[in-house]
Amino acid sequence: MAIIFARTRHKYASYIDFWKVVELSGYPVIYVDEIDPHSDNTYVITPLNGEWQQGWKNPRAHIILWDLEWRDNKPDIPGVAEVWASDEGYAQRIGAKYVILGPHPGLCIDDPTKVEKKYDVAMIAYMVWRRSIIESKCIQEGLRVAPNYGAEDDRRREMLLQSRLVLHVHQHENIHTISPTRWMTAAAYRLPILSENADSPGEFVNTCMWADYDQLPAMAKLILSGHHACDLNELSARFHKQLCVDNSFRKCVDNAT
Repeated sequence: MAIIFARTRHKYASYIDFWKVVELSGYPVIYVDEIDPHSDNTYVITPLNGEWQQGWKNPRAHIILWDLEWRDNKPDIPGVAEVWASDEGYAQRIGAKYVILGPHPGLCIDDPTKVEKKYDVAMIAYMVWRRSIIESKCIQEGLRVAPNYGAEDDRRREMLLQSRLVLHVHQHENIHTISPTRWMTAAAYRLPILSENADSPGEFVNTCMWADYDQLPAMAKLILSGHHACDLNELSARFHKQLCVDNSFRKCVDNAT
């Protein structure tokens, strides 16, 4: 039985690092419309979109949706045997299997500790209004905010290497989850995370930093200054080990299947 990842033909920029990690981890990748439902294979698909919402009727293959988005109820797609989620609270709420999204160390082949830091914080996020407000307040605090290059921009890699901290602000005011793909990328680049409080931080409660929305800019300034800056080296090393070593992509997928 083979484990095969299936992607949609629509390109989602936010999933670029995810698919790099899949390939680095040695899994074959096909398109959703190339799935053989009569085989003995295990297929892992993400994200859920209109290309395959009709599902499959009585497939022999074991088909899994890795749900890295957020929705009110567990997706009910014909033929899907399992749903995985990578935020602990979200997985519990919709009744999905909780599977950590770990990276592959090869996602960052450089040593970030040897690169001069030009930026204090990187947001690496789609800039909705509540994120833009925090960005402006960080600038008011005198923090150097990294350009928000998209995942398809070649300058993004250099920007991540030159940043000291990832600042995570929830996209929606009423959805307080981690962002699994962002966590994966940050860990690979040895970037510590300061996040707006999550409902279920889970195993990240002590390897990431947390604050209320209004306190994020001041907290970022505090932890990047003085002796607190030294603590970030230890924190980023623990975060990197937690995901890249202890919970690497290959380990998490093989254990879940």
